Amino acid sequence: LFFYLGSWTSTRDDAMSVQWQIRSTIDAVAPAIVTVTATPETGEPILGTGVIVKADGGVLTSRHILIDSPKVSYTIKTQDGKIYPMDLINRDTVKDLAYFHVRMDKSVPPFTPAKIVLSQALVKRGDMILAFGDPVPDKPVIVTQGLVSSLDQSISGTTPGSSLSGLIEITTQLQNWYSGGPIVNLSGEIIGITTALTGNSAGIGWATPIDR
Repeated sequence: LFFYLGSWTSTRDDAMSVQWQIRSTIDAVAPAIVTVTATPETGEPILGTGVIVKADGGVLTSRHILIDSPKVSYTIKTQDGKIYPMDLINRDTVKDLAYFHVRMDKSVPPFTPAKIVLSQALVKRGDMILAFGDPVPDKPVIVTQGLVSSLDQSISGTTPGSSLSGLIEITTQLQNWYSGGPIVNLSGEIIGITTALTGNSAGIGWATPIDR
């Protein structure tokens, strides 16, 4: 009887420890999650999720939420409701990543960035992850929990004949608005940026791996 009681207590404590770690990770990462808006000169704006990775205003998101037009403006909306214009610094079509920089001046305080994992060698199949999305600018960040189900995966790209490779496959519930949002481990480190999901309710998605 004492053996089973002790085992149950240990299991409960382990579960509470994981729950506390998940909550702590969400609290640490959520302030760095932003809504990215691409606004063309004509037509409807495109919304996506991004993540602040540098205190001086560096923002990572997915390349596929960009608009291929010379006359397009980009902004982020932070969790405190403030809107900042930003400039596209680099885009990588092969990896489906885009890097922006907020137009900083003396009125813009330093941001609280999310951490990036030191090396992809630390990412293993079976790792627990959290996926962050910010679908509506005036709503709280949405977080889903899942697992790294496979590594170094390839999928078809959005244009005929194109493909994305070296991806992290994740098992979690995602929606379109998660594009550009981070996938983080329970240490609060970004291991990838959400780039694609299945077109059904299978709960499988893919992220572009990143590290320092």
